[in-house]
Amino acid sequence: MNNEKTKKAVSQELVALSRSLGADSALILAGGGNTSYKDEQIIQVKASGSELGNITEEGFVLLSREKLKVIRSKKYSEDAKLREEEVKKDLLAARIAPELGQIPSVETYFHELINYPWVVHIHPWAVNALTCSKQGKSVYRKILGEDTLWIDFCPPGYTLSRIIESEIKKFAQIHKKHPQVILLENHGVIVGGESAEEVKNRIREVVDKVASHLSLPEEKKEEPRIKLDEVSLWIRRALGEKRRRIIFSLRCLEIPEEIVKGAFTPDQIVYCGPKAIWMEGEHITPEKLIAKIRHCLEKEEYEAKIIAVNGVGIFGIGESWKTAKNAALIFRDIIKIYRASFSFGGPKFLPSKYVKFIDNWEVERYRRRIAEGKRGEIAGRIAIVTGGAQGVGRGIAEGLLKEGAHVVIADINYEMAEKVARKFEESFGEGRAVPCQVDVTREDDVQDMVAFTVKRFGGIDILISNAGILIADNILSFPYDKFRKVIEVNFYGYFLCAQKAARVMVEQGYGDIIQINSKSGKKGSKANSAYASSKFAGIGFTQSIAMDLAAHNIFVNAICPGNFLDLELWQREGGLLDQYLKAGKVPGAKTRKDVENYYKNLTLLKRASTIEDVMHTIFYILKQRGETGQAYNVSQGQEMR
Repeated sequence: MNNEKTKKAVSQELVALSRSLGADSALILAGGGNTSYKDEQIIQVKASGSELGNITEEGFVLLSREKLKVIRSKKYSEDAKLREEEVKKDLLAARIAPELGQIPSVETYFHELINYPWVVHIHPWAVNALTCSKQGKSVYRKILGEDTLWIDFCPPGYTLSRIIESEIKKFAQIHKKHPQVILLENHGVIVGGESAEEVKNRIREVVDKVASHLSLPEEKKEEPRIKLDEVSLWIRRALGEKRRRIIFSLRCLEIPEEIVKGAFTPDQIVYCGPKAIWMEGEHITPEKLIAKIRHCLEKEEYEAKIIAVNGVGIFGIGESWKTAKNAALIFRDIIKIYRASFSFGGPKFLPSKYVKFIDNWEVERYRRRIAEGKRGEIAGRIAIVTGGAQGVGRGIAEGLLKEGAHVVIADINYEMAEKVARKFEESFGEGRAVPCQVDVTREDDVQDMVAFTVKRFGGIDILISNAGILIADNILSFPYDKFRKVIEVNFYGYFLCAQKAARVMVEQGYGDIIQINSKSGKKGSKANSAYASSKFAGIGFTQSIAMDLAAHNIFVNAICPGNFLDLELWQREGGLLDQYLKAGKVPGAKTRKDVENYYKNLTLLKRASTIEDVMHTIFYILKQRGETGQAYNVSQGQEMR
């Protein structure tokens, strides 16, 4: 890689190879696996925390091969934990650009050892049906040929690299060449090659050859009597408000109980946890499921990441949508591995001592922290924000996302909601924001919005009923259809959203409903009778349903902001400044600026309301558990009742 153009071309080819592999769920799940390229001086390898499916050139760390030679010759501590720390320190010291802060993968060293410029390490489920089977070691040569190397299981890290190094030497002495395919028992496969295309083709050949020897029983296809979403809500109730999590569910009708008695691979332990909870779904009830989960959490003292209900499905549990999804997808792969392993004598689980070692391994804990992402004030909570694609709603959605929430951007304008959600995902991570089209005045739309949220995330923690409209006019000239429209959106819409969301919250055992009301809900407003009426009604409704829902641990409150004078709602042509000027709401006002200054001067603080003001109040409401049925003023001192 001496020539900069060549270096750039190789980097791009490595990215293309990695993305191609990462896009194939039969080869890679949860962003796992590793790829590398090396020349005589430098090795370029995937950094920890990067995912092959969406990796860029910045996702690879460059290391000096000369400095990596230190690891080959150095004697490290006999203590496993201390040894890994020492190796990690030497890997970090070999970085070409340490200022970038990239962490070399723990697998970097064995990529260095393999005598091919292009190396890929992945975990295809079909191949792992062989590596995780009782007869795998005795039959692999018949399937893949004599030039394939088998490595007995060893925990990932330095020790595995040294074993690979030793076994490659033995292989080379016998076969007079280095192995191009290395099978790692209960782990995966390593493939090397002279070019990216050669490696890619060899991987496909290995997978196809193993798959041709698999005999899989036909899976059941009948529709189960219990819906996945129902079970997700039961799980959230069992976990409780303090341990609330995202639930990602997958339909799976045949889940043998034996599968939860052990673990097959390091990835399973990292993403699915060392132990799953299994239940028979034929006669399952909420009470039975909740009791089983709570027993496992309290008595066996481990955090469940997978709940498998035979005849129903797989439920991945995580602090983020991404981790919950990864857990469920990998466990589905584990079921495939289990079923296919009978083609080679049946399943071979990892010894329990290795399961414990991997679960507590610091390197793997780092991978988990990277996967989880930022943990904020309300991290992991599931929120719906109606009117979330613009104005105050968009600002609230962004504020919730900054603190770690997962947000459904619900808006009547789906195209705008989709653009906003995509932008938020770029900033806050995959799965954190999703668009949903809803007309809050249509009952079917609102029910679909709630069902979509439960299906996507497993429940609803927060409903922000924000969607609203304002049409200003004098009572003498106010058209009936426009007056009715304001009431329908601002009040009936709040009723529908609160009712449908509350039914979900009752099932899961907790929740917060917050209406974005207005100072106009506390005091009448000239030439604004429709809006004020809808907001007065909203406060009465908030107080009333707070009484209905208090026994279900559901808190209902309203926030009454002042005027958001800087937002587009006011500032755009035909917006509220123009409407209020035309309707004569401000005595003596001749310009838009007169209207704006008038409203600022009505406040004690002489300023407009801001999204930040509202967010402070939302976070207070979500943290406190001592008040419900309240209407909190956020009007810079303009309204004090």
